[in-house]
Amino acid sequence: MMETMAEPQRAPDRQQAWNILCEFTQSESLRKHALAVEACVTAYARRLGEDAALWSVTALLHDFDWEIHPQAHHSDLLRQAPP
Repeated sequence: MMETMAEPQRAPDRQQAWNILCEFTQSESLRKHALAVEACVTAYARRLGEDAALWSVTALLHDFDWEIHPQAHHSDLLRQAPP
């Protein structure tokens, strides 16, 4: 039996990312934080010739789970960081 490759998943667009953020993030200050991070990273993306839309979505979603898992937030990344 031949195995088929799955279609690559597309990143959500900005509106989808905003909807996800709002679904999981009730705090207005955390939403504002996401918007501020988005403004910064998209500006850098444009300046450096990177995909501003991709960075916009990444910034909006970077803390979307903070209210759900505040103790575990980024803990896997910190464990993998070099000493």
